[in-house]
Amino acid sequence: MDQKYRDAVELIKTAILQSQYEAAKNVNANQLMLYFGIGKYISLNSRNGF
Repeated sequence: MDQKYRDAVELIKTAILQSQYEAAKNVNANQLMLYFGIGKYISLNSRNGF
C-alpha cells in the first residue's frame, strides 16, 4: 500500500474516533445535568409536600 494512502486512512480513523469520544463525553455531561436537575427539583418540592 502507498504510504500516503495509509496516512490518509489513519487520519480518517483518528478523526472518527475523536468525534465518537467527544459525542460520548457530551452525552454524559448532558445526562448528568438532567439527573442533577431532576434531583434538585425533587429535593426542593419534597420539602413543600410534593
